[in-house]
Amino acid sequence: MTKTGATRPRFAAFAPTDCHTCLSRQRQCDKQRPYCSTCLDEGLKCGGYATSLLWHQCRAYSGKQSRWHGQHSASPRPAVDLHKPQARSPPVATRTFRFVERRNRRARQPRKDTSTQPTTPINPQELEPLEVASLSIDQDTGFSATIDIDSFLDNFQPEIHLRDERGEGSDPSVPASETGQTWSALENESCPVSNHIIDPDAVSFGITSVQPASPGLSPCSMTFGPDGFLTFKWPDLGCNDRQDPPDSLSVATDMSANQQQEILLKHYDTDLCVLPLTSDMRLNPFRIRGFGREDSQLLLHSISALSSQHQVNLGKTQSSEASHKRSQAYSMLSDALQSGQLGTQDSSLLAAILILMTLDCTISALGNWSEHIRRAVTVFEAWGGPSALNTPRLRSQASMLVWWDATLAMMSRQGTKLSSAYFRHLVQHEKTDRWSFYELTGCPTELLILLVRLAEMAHAKEMAESMECLTFDVKSVLDIERQLLEWNSGYGEDQRHFLEQIIGQGDESEPGNGGTNKTRTAEDEMDEQEDYRRQQDDYHCSEAWRYALLLYIQRVFRWDRGSHQRPAAILPLVCKIFEHCRNCRKTSQVQKQLLLPVFLAGAEARDKDLQDTARAYCLWWGARSRYGMFYSVSCLLEEFWALESSKDGHPRWWGSFLNAKSSSGKAEDLAAMQFLFG
Repeated sequence: MTKTGATRPRFAAFAPTDCHTCLSRQRQCDKQRPYCSTCLDEGLKCGGYATSLLWHQCRAYSGKQSRWHGQHSASPRPAVDLHKPQARSPPVATRTFRFVERRNRRARQPRKDTSTQPTTPINPQELEPLEVASLSIDQDTGFSATIDIDSFLDNFQPEIHLRDERGEGSDPSVPASETGQTWSALENESCPVSNHIIDPDAVSFGITSVQPASPGLSPCSMTFGPDGFLTFKWPDLGCNDRQDPPDSLSVATDMSANQQQEILLKHYDTDLCVLPLTSDMRLNPFRIRGFGREDSQLLLHSISALSSQHQVNLGKTQSSEASHKRSQAYSMLSDALQSGQLGTQDSSLLAAILILMTLDCTISALGNWSEHIRRAVTVFEAWGGPSALNTPRLRSQASMLVWWDATLAMMSRQGTKLSSAYFRHLVQHEKTDRWSFYELTGCPTELLILLVRLAEMAHAKEMAESMECLTFDVKSVLDIERQLLEWNSGYGEDQRHFLEQIIGQGDESEPGNGGTNKTRTAEDEMDEQEDYRRQQDDYHCSEAWRYALLLYIQRVFRWDRGSHQRPAAILPLVCKIFEHCRNCRKTSQVQKQLLLPVFLAGAEARDKDLQDTARAYCLWWGARSRYGMFYSVSCLLEEFWALESSKDGHPRWWGSFLNAKSSSGKAEDLAAMQFLFG
């Protein structure tokens, strides 16, 4: 009993940690007591919150029996094990547990305000005219001519969590690490998690929990298998972060072949075909039902190989089985291309090429991607060129191949394999078709046009660098840079109209203003919230691509490759890319499409916090999507960060690094290998 006049302390309105249900489902919890609204809105029972136990002073262990012993029939010890039936309290002499006095809580240190730290302004007269322009891209976003990393980092919008005793700004949904080891202690290692496992729950941009584990359980513990592809162990995620393949795909059943085929196609069309895209769409180029021949053995074997690889990533089957199915699918595709089946326009051929290319993406970012593009060129030319792409279905399939070809050419600086006529043909019909480049790739069409031009110019510059009598003209590059500086995605204007509409509805609904006083339901509020957040994701994704292209221009075209000093505009551009990437929801597939901007920014990151952001992005999406592409890019960045400089003394940059990685190893196996970032 408490003393007279004492009152029971009230719980705070919000808990310091996520509820047990949200933690198990890997989702954001609003921490509302006594039950979170996230669970209630979905009709689930909230599991409640973890409660810190504070023992009364009279119950503190002092070697003597408490005077309260025997006055209460319920002993606290039997309640510890919830799986055993309750029994009588054991004698005091056999007591196993003991309660000790709680230590005093360490006083919190006030958080330092970094926004008021002095910065070093740059004299605009010391920079070239266009560099000054690149440093004043957008006055509304605070991208000024003063390079101050703290000011840019202060503008970042990471996920906000309530603070607790574990420290300022810590994520309460992440269990406190017992070892206390962080990424900064592993910064100089090329593969920093060789003896640790990354907790995917803790991967939140810049916040990574490292837990000790057995060797070989790390997603970055990669080795090249007998087929030349990377193999590694995948971490596990909650059931809410992925859709696992049905068990019938991995275990033998008594179902007929038609029933197994039905389950396989259903799983592919509802889950696997959506993973490569920004979001699902009406004219999904990867979907089979309603578009492709469901009885095509080539398609069925390709889908089976892709599903089997995802089962390997989930630990439900052996890699040898997936490798066998993959080899069988490639063999069937080669036979189809050589057996004279190219005379008729069949989207199943393109669908098989797309599926097998996606299959290789689930293994690694390093692959023989030019061979996939070569197969597509063979099909297109046999059909009659760009004009043969006369249906929206064929054009949407070709758009994915054109996108991959453009990004490969951009990073390798070796030119595209597909003729530019295909890209012009697709852009011409994009608005009339039921697909868009943004829905497919996450890159707006206006920026993709500039990306293709930059890829062509990068190839021309590489040729000029190898010839003494040839000089590269940068006028076209400067024109593209000017267009990027002036480009506006339009999403900001849409958000302004959205806010004006909402505010106007609020004014009209007030009594006495002649409004309708319409009551908005909870479903309406959820729809409005989702629409607004989606617009935010689209805006930040587009801006990240815009700054990535500006960063590409600075490093590939403006930088003197013999100089150890990089252009001054690189650091602000890197910060802007990470800022917009962070502001995209990590639960939205829109953010998944930013692997190439994250790599470009990560390769320029000299600060550990920025490197942690790139690292956390790759690990999070590798665990969430089960695509080995993200893990291999993470290990690629780790190796690049560990390099001091190139062996010949020239300054390091990602271009020469990728060239060396692509041409290393066995010449007959890796001569055509390239890195794909998206």
